[in-house]
Amino acid sequence: MTETQTFTSLQEFRKRYLIRASDPAMQLGSGSYGRVVKAEDTLETDWVAIKISEYKGIDERSLLAEVKLAQRLPRHQNIARYDSCYRLETDTGISDFAVMKYYADGNLADLLGKTRLTTAQVTELAHGMLLGLQHLHRNNIVHRDLKPANILISRDYQGRLVAKIADFGLSRQVSAEDLSGSDFELSDGRGTPSYKAPEQIAGQKAGFNLDLWALGVILYEILTGERPFQVSQRNTSEQSARIEIERQIMQAEIPAKVETLAEPFRSIIKRCLVKDIHRRVRRADELLQLLDNDPNLLEKAQAARGADDFRTAIAYCQQLLEANEDHTEARKLLAECRLLWEREKARDLQEPATPPAEATDVFGQTGPTLQIFDDKTEMFLPPPPARPSVSPAAPSPAPEKPLNVKMLAAGVAGLLALGGLAYVVFAKKQSLPPVNQAAAAAIDSQQVRQETWPATQQAGILPETKLTASGNEKNAEISKEEVISSYLKRSQKAFVQKNYQQALLLTEEVLFHDPRNRQALTLRAAAQKQLQQTPPAVTLPVATETVAATPPQPDVEEEARKKRLAELQENQRKFDDYMAEGNAAISRQNNKAAAVAAFGRAVKLAGDHADEGLNTVARDQAYATYMAKGDRIFNNEEYEGARGWYMVAQSLRDTPDVRAKIKKCNNNL
Repeated sequence: MTETQTFTSLQEFRKRYLIRASDPAMQLGSGSYGRVVKAEDTLETDWVAIKISEYKGIDERSLLAEVKLAQRLPRHQNIARYDSCYRLETDTGISDFAVMKYYADGNLADLLGKTRLTTAQVTELAHGMLLGLQHLHRNNIVHRDLKPANILISRDYQGRLVAKIADFGLSRQVSAEDLSGSDFELSDGRGTPSYKAPEQIAGQKAGFNLDLWALGVILYEILTGERPFQVSQRNTSEQSARIEIERQIMQAEIPAKVETLAEPFRSIIKRCLVKDIHRRVRRADELLQLLDNDPNLLEKAQAARGADDFRTAIAYCQQLLEANEDHTEARKLLAECRLLWEREKARDLQEPATPPAEATDVFGQTGPTLQIFDDKTEMFLPPPPARPSVSPAAPSPAPEKPLNVKMLAAGVAGLLALGGLAYVVFAKKQSLPPVNQAAAAAIDSQQVRQETWPATQQAGILPETKLTASGNEKNAEISKEEVISSYLKRSQKAFVQKNYQQALLLTEEVLFHDPRNRQALTLRAAAQKQLQQTPPAVTLPVATETVAATPPQPDVEEEARKKRLAELQENQRKFDDYMAEGNAAISRQNNKAAAVAAFGRAVKLAGDHADEGLNTVARDQAYATYMAKGDRIFNNEEYEGARGWYMVAQSLRDTPDVRAKIKKCNNNL
């Protein structure tokens, strides 16, 4: 993923790659070869792994020679590739610095030390290791040091494990002359003791199936948690332990525990751990066929589905379809398990919804403190005097009680509401004065997110949006923005005049045209609060007739509008959270699989609520960003890295452009 660059000194190298040698968290591994550190690539703003090995004057055994051998290989998804290598002078001598992609999951040894793999994951890893070995052997390369520490772990866009064979320090490319026979002189005794093949220990002729012996050891270790050839005494010296392990390997007696393993792994291991290289499985292709043609795969998939292990079931179904794409049962089960797995992930990630607060809650407990614009002077008036809070008394259920002042006031308020509504209907038919279009557009474009409103609005202060009337009134076509602005100004005037009922009706008209208008929501809440706190202004003698009390009827339309607004706010919050989660997965850990999952949830949410007008600008910006990253890396001919970024972009927008670029990457791998 890194861009090609030439360095003439270690100082220049360290300017681009920030190596924190004293930080233990940046140390990824060490051994006789040198050490591997995690570093920040300041040019690509990404993490990389740098292998540092001292140059001892033997070119064919240097890290630079290893990198050159790996770079001669055609690209493959199961082979880890070095980006570059530099030979630089240090304070203690000369060292080679090899740069490659950083894998957050580490290597297979790290993975086995912190988690127990499922059967599906073991199958994924075995499949990847076999494909990688197949690619090496077809290009006449024998690895000779295959072990868990030399298998890096990546993840595809669905989160599945991908094995990448690395570390070609002991690898050898077989010459055409050596290939004339079935075996060749390749064993010089080097290698890791527990994973050496018998011919390596004896220094005999070897074949490509030397690597398949090591594969059998690795699979046994993954499935049982222990190596097939090991020393039982803890106090044994290193030399004695090596001798004992090599003795067991030369006898090639596989532990009886192998018989307890499930197929096809039992057969694969037994075919790998054969001492005679002519009787041992010869090619990775044979093991791939054995792995993919498990006759019990459908039963295993169905059992995993019954146990709600959807991921394992999906892996089994995909194996079946790779061998037979017309397998109807596998295809049907795969679709079902994918759907159930997505639901399970969505349920796990679902956060309890926060109940929407009432509109009046934004004003606190002390009543509204509004600054209202006066269109005559174009100045903001001081807040109206605060009124004492009045707790409404509980209504009496007795129907025989004479009509009291409160009941009569409620009737008068109803008449006023009808009168105000008639006024609004009449006003709609009149030519309203046009207003400043820029101010109206600014109001209309604001988003309502109650939890992120400024502190002044939470205290009940109306946003100071200044509206001025334009001079052209004759035969002007009334736009939606002009109608909203006109109603908003009239509602403000009504509030200043303490005509709260009229202000409430006018804000309802604004919200009818623009349910998210923040000024109208704030003003409506203030008017409602004042109506609740204002004592009745009408005092009449008590009537002699008794009138049955009518229970208050709920405002169905108002409640529905509140519900729609709360749902919009909640969906927007979820969308923003999903986008933030995806971007954080990239910026903090470069975890593209997690980012794709989060972005997928955001896109699904936006699609499910497309008619609500969610603000999805963040999705467009992220798509453009990750497409640009992919393009830059593609131009450096790093096709695997580019494909990863294109897949992230595709999770945001599945466009013909991104599909074409992913196809180009696949064709170049």
